[in-house]
Amino acid sequence: AFSTQLHPTSRFAKPKTEQDVLLAQANAVPQNTSKTTNWCINLWEQWRKNRKDLCGNYPPPIYLCTIESLNSWLCKFILEIRRKDGKEYPPRTIYAISCGLLRHVRERCPGINFFKDSEFDSFRKTLDGEMRSLRAQGLGVQRKQA
Repeated sequence: AFSTQLHPTSRFAKPKTEQDVLLAQANAVPQNTSKTTNWCINLWEQWRKNRKDLCGNYPPPIYLCTIESLNSWLCKFILEIRRKDGKEYPPRTIYAISCGLLRHVRERCPGINFFKDSEFDSFRKTLDGEMRSLRAQGLGVQRKQA
């Protein structure tokens, strides 16, 4: 017969629940990464609402987009987003925003990669072109140093 009690010096911890597993997984993502990802998703949602109010042509929530529509909407998003003061984001920030959106999408669809998948060629060309244009305007050429 097996004993149902663990010996106090057992080399194994008590059995874990699914909640314990989810908590451990949540702790795997650094807090700043989570905050940045949430900021990027909020920016996407604010942009969606703005497009809805301005022209009525707006994307669904990012996780509901098909790959083809996501490619198209990401191109428009990259070209249309601005800081709260109306100025354009520096190239590195636009890239970081793209990375944040990708992290969010990959939580539900791990196989998607905006930066490598051929289905996102148009997005990559748009991102590259916009980053080059902004650098040519002198935006983000000098980085702030602490």
